[in-house]
Amino acid sequence: MLRSLFLCIALLAFTPGQAVAALEISPESPQELALRKSDIVRAVDKVAPAVVNIVTTKTTSVSPFQGMISDPFIDDFLRQRFGERQRETSSLGSGVIVDGREGLVITNAHVIAGASQISVRLQDGRSFNAELVGSGPDFDLAVLRIPDARNLPEADLGDSDRIMPGETVIAIGNPYGFSHTITTGVVSALGRSLNTRSSYFTDLIQTDAAINPGNSGGPLINLNGRVIGINSAMLAKAEGIGFAIPSAKILEVAYELVDQGAVSPVWFGVFGQDIDPALASYLGLNSLAGFLVTDFAENSPARKAGLQAGDVILKLNNQAVKNRKHYQLLLRSLTQNSKVRLEVWREGALRQLEFVPVLFSREMAEELAYRKWGIRVSPQDAALLVTAVRPGSPAAEIGMEKGDVVRGISGQSMASMQDFVRAINNSSLDNKLMLVVGRGRGNYHVMLVER
Repeated sequence: MLRSLFLCIALLAFTPGQAVAALEISPESPQELALRKSDIVRAVDKVAPAVVNIVTTKTTSVSPFQGMISDPFIDDFLRQRFGERQRETSSLGSGVIVDGREGLVITNAHVIAGASQISVRLQDGRSFNAELVGSGPDFDLAVLRIPDARNLPEADLGDSDRIMPGETVIAIGNPYGFSHTITTGVVSALGRSLNTRSSYFTDLIQTDAAINPGNSGGPLINLNGRVIGINSAMLAKAEGIGFAIPSAKILEVAYELVDQGAVSPVWFGVFGQDIDPALASYLGLNSLAGFLVTDFAENSPARKAGLQAGDVILKLNNQAVKNRKHYQLLLRSLTQNSKVRLEVWREGALRQLEFVPVLFSREMAEELAYRKWGIRVSPQDAALLVTAVRPGSPAAEIGMEKGDVVRGISGQSMASMQDFVRAINNSSLDNKLMLVVGRGRGNYHVMLVER
């Protein structure tokens, strides 16, 4: 009872202000602070200053009847009759400075696609307008330059070939506008592939570090504070599954983007077809997977490496080839510096071949387009002017004429010969080709069919 009485007297003796005044933050010693500074904190401290938030502005032309007309021909007519209106939209993304002296920033191609203005903001609060050096949509990588900037931080690239599944990784980015957000996880798997609406990506790093909208283009780093990947995509409706482009691929692509503004398509010089049940039985295959080689282009690098007509390509760089279309998609993930390893089926046995692809040049594209589809083109006012039509060709059969304008191939707009080279390369194994052709004041969708 006496103890309780003394406690009551003590409580009555303290006013609320005195009770708060009795509370204080206990300072930590340097040794205690050092214990809290984990490997993750040190890695973030090293890289975060080089991570930038990216804001893009896109100006698009839209029909005044957008959403009301589903027929593309009627929509084209209404655009020409009533004109278009301009609309500006903004989007967010991330990037990382890899060369502070030159002001070079790596990000995703989809982050800056179609942007009329690009601005970057650093962790120290500085903001700059950035210019596009080059973009490689097939790799979802782009290089920006921050001109006339001084004292820029930079991050070091690590060796993605030495990544260990299960090791701790850190993602830094700008999700939903929350700048320099840090998430951690592990490397879940390596060598993943991801099929999107427009591209097929290979050799991706899979991680469970949270990657949300706005993280795209930001770095994935290891505990040594080195960038081992660029965060690129996440699966909708999935939790704990994110993907990053490995640093080895970043180096391959970035060199070409800095040198020439784009990644040149490569060429094996191989033609072929899918496997049907009869062929599978004849060749002794247990499935219909693979790509059957039927012919070669002149000076084909694959033929020089020992590939033969009748071979079935089963794997390309350890990626199982499903069919002809999949084989084409895998080619788009290669650069001129890629080493190609093929696993082929020949006369009942597996064989391994290695070689380096060659660039698919403008001359190759022009020759293939004329021989296969029957057209020659030259650039004119953000489109391609048809300069010749081969008699008896697929183009001649559907009525194409000299003077027509090619505005699109296989869903891609044709603003330059570079676009044309890429489109012809991507369709080199197809037997049909969809074109948007301008004649007079109208645009027409036509299908070329190889005979």
